[in-house]
Amino acid sequence: RAEATVVRVHSDDFPNLYFTVRVAGSDGERQTVASRLRRCAVAPAGRDGDDGDLREGTGRMILDELVLPYLSGPSPGGGDGPADFRGEVAAECANVVISQCGLASVGLGSVRYDIFRVLSALEGRCVADGGDRSAALRRLALALGCGGTAPPSTAA
Repeated sequence: RAEATVVRVHSDDFPNLYFTVRVAGSDGERQTVASRLRRCAVAPAGRDGDDGDLREGTGRMILDELVLPYLSGPSPGGGDGPADFRGEVAAECANVVISQCGLASVGLGSVRYDIFRVLSALEGRCVADGGDRSAALRRLALALGCGGTAPPSTAA
């Protein structure tokens, strides 16, 4: 086994993905398939492995710009309008924050706190009397990973 870094993911033969990798200590690149790759248990030498600030900043931006404006208020009725579509997209963006950016920060004003607040409000709309429960339930499901466009979590 040799330590390598994935340089590019090729999808031109989808669903058969293949990867360009750069082997540590080598200047050349090679192509391989996913079955020949394994995730490192520790960060590679020379990297601190801490991209937490980048993930936190990206999660905060997605949350502030795409999630909170569309999921903080009450669900609109109807089911097919632009506001409903925006709400579903915002719910999928919440899933991206949860699954890809992570919820490492803690405390009031953190990404974790704001995501929890949004999900709790959606849950409350699902169990409340009156209103459109189906829209809230759909958004809650999308935010928790039952979506069509959000990538699956990369947690090991």
